[in-house]
Amino acid sequence: MLGVIDPGFTLQPGEKILLVSGMPGKKSHGEPPTREGMRIYFLLQREPLLQGDGTLLRLAMNQLEVARVVYDREVPTGVAATP
Repeated sequence: MLGVIDPGFTLQPGEKILLVSGMPGKKSHGEPPTREGMRIYFLLQREPLLQGDGTLLRLAMNQLEVARVVYDREVPTGVAATP
């Protein structure tokens, strides 16, 4: 487990957020990416989470998997197509 989303943080049905691994305001992490109409949630990690194409990211709530995505740098969204 690399991080925990704060209790009380709500995500509406169909809403998308942008998870950012870095820390806001830290110059070495650079400016966070932005997407129009999306909130940014910082995971406050010191190191990048993506280790190249094929990196599997899983989001879980109370140990129940909610989402699973595979990183693909060639796709504009960064998410590989599911088979």
